Amino acid sequence: FAAFALVAVPVGLATGFVAWNPRVDAFGVLARPLLIHLAIAVPEEFLFRGLIQRLLGDLLGARAALVVASVVFGLAHLPDPRYVLLATAAGVAYGVVWMRTGRVAASATTHALVDAVWVLLLRR
Repeated sequence: FAAFALVAVPVGLATGFVAWNPRVDAFGVLARPLLIHLAIAVPEEFLFRGLIQRLLGDLLGARAALVVASVVFGLAHLPDPRYVLLATAAGVAYGVVWMRTGRVAASATTHALVDAVWVLLLRR
């Protein structure tokens, strides 16, 4: 999470894709990360890491699968090219977490943390 944030936040700010816009309240801090985890991160990570990256890994090898799955993940965030770029980088981060742990739960937790920071602190 930290490695991705150190790259993505400056890129997002520099491109104008995100801006510092904190909206921190009790509901946001307590409930939103859990809702994001269950409704967004788990299904997306199951699809992109648990299925796509795993299957491509069997066909292409781990590194190629990481790259292809990350690009597909990025393209799923069209039409804004800045979002595609940041989502592709996020896909690499989530994919590395999945590769190191072998667990979709780990990449989903990282994904939920990134999305929670986005929703609570950065929005456009």
